[in-house]
Amino acid sequence: MVASQMMLTIPIFMPLARQLGFDPVWIGVVVLLSLELSTMTPPFGLLLFVMMGIAPPGTSLFTVARAVAPYIGFGIVLLGLLVAFPQITLFLPNLAARRAASGRSDDVRQRFVYITFFLEEHGVCAIVTGRSNEEKAMARAQRVAIIGAGLGGATAAALFEQAGHDVVVYEQAPSFDRLGAGIHLGPNAVKVMDRIGVADELIRTGVEPEHWVSRMWDTGDELFSLPLRSVSMERYGAPYLTVHRGDFHQLLIKALSPGILRYRKQLTGLDQSGSCVKLRFSDGTVEEADIVVGADGLNSLVREALLGPEEPIYTGVVGHRVLYPATLLDGYEIADFTKWWHDDKHIIVYYITHQRDEVYFVTGAPQAEWTAPNRWEYCSKEELSACFAGFHPEVQRLIDLSPEGSITKWGFFEREPLTLWSLGRVVLLGDACHPMKPHMGQGAAMAIEDAAMLFRCLEKTGLQDYRAGFRLYEANRKDRATLVQETSRSNRWLREPTDPSWVFGYDVFNVPLIEPEMSPA
Repeated sequence: MVASQMMLTIPIFMPLARQLGFDPVWIGVVVLLSLELSTMTPPFGLLLFVMMGIAPPGTSLFTVARAVAPYIGFGIVLLGLLVAFPQITLFLPNLAARRAASGRSDDVRQRFVYITFFLEEHGVCAIVTGRSNEEKAMARAQRVAIIGAGLGGATAAALFEQAGHDVVVYEQAPSFDRLGAGIHLGPNAVKVMDRIGVADELIRTGVEPEHWVSRMWDTGDELFSLPLRSVSMERYGAPYLTVHRGDFHQLLIKALSPGILRYRKQLTGLDQSGSCVKLRFSDGTVEEADIVVGADGLNSLVREALLGPEEPIYTGVVGHRVLYPATLLDGYEIADFTKWWHDDKHIIVYYITHQRDEVYFVTGAPQAEWTAPNRWEYCSKEELSACFAGFHPEVQRLIDLSPEGSITKWGFFEREPLTLWSLGRVVLLGDACHPMKPHMGQGAAMAIEDAAMLFRCLEKTGLQDYRAGFRLYEANRKDRATLVQETSRSNRWLREPTDPSWVFGYDVFNVPLIEPEMSPA
């Protein structure tokens, strides 16, 4: 029986011995294995079937355990010797070469991990556990968790799902609602929607403005008129659109397969100390993922979990928002898109539905403090009228037509550029990473570009090598997002003749990638 058990132990660990650099004479064991297989002695038969996931009829659990236990014990002893006496690895050239190439510290865990890797990769994975994060990731598909189902999060989810990845989106809202109001979608964002497959429906939903028109606040004199509808496809590669944010958002949500988006999931914490990220939610559930994308906006809980709590910076500017039916204009004609410019305030007016049956305007005006407990509050028509007293009669008419209770006032917040965009298995995008003033109409587009670039970079490096993917992503997004943030802060965009090609002509899927700088040794 002892001889039989030794012969059984040898073939089990033969792949390990060969990988570790033992003498090729071990190949002779194959002959002995064939002889043992032909006799099919009970211990070997049981072990073979257990390793194949099959058990002979009438086999009891006790019999299987008694037959297999000596081999498991032998494996544990072997591992213990290698962990306790690392000098042994000096005589095992393949293992020593792997460890040297890895650049990792020669601690007990790493010795254990490398031996375990050989066992698991050759099918003896039931014996031990303890592979490193990277080695576990190679053994299965990567699970991508996206926190936040806003425009950036939904864009990322659609791209990852369409590429065949295992993705789940966690959203704290109870359901989808047609929230928000108007939104600009420059050609740079529409190109991403075309990749997802919703651009055609988006064009049928929104408005293609004939021009972006900038006018003086009081006289109405034209400062600049940028042609859009007639030239956007040729110059920038896609149309420029204005649309209701809710209508656009709904198209993105519909692009996701059922079950990918999970509502009522408010993140309360995350832990990435193990081989994956554990996500804790307010309903008491815990989920696991290999990559976590924080797309949860200005007050990002993911960002807070990575970098600690930090209040966003109030910019000293508020925006009034009003949306009402175009029937209230009673035949009064307005342009598709106009921005009225004062020295320290402005008002932007545009249609947001293809039928041009909803009018939206949004302002920017100074306000020294923001004391409301939330990001927004209701505003009276009297306050809005007083703020824009003296503006052109068209502006006064639009304000006068605003229904009572339809005017809201929003504080504009931002953050200083982050020193890092990712940590471990967690990465940030959109307002969670670089919130900005809305004065370029590019806030949503930056989140969409972030999502697309993150997807592109991880596809290039492979999701298993997420660290390299995150570095590549940051290298290709940080400067551009920072420039847009700074340009939005100055609020001069398209006030005067400007070539917007660096913004509108950007194609996130085809722009040459910038390789990240190597960290100093």
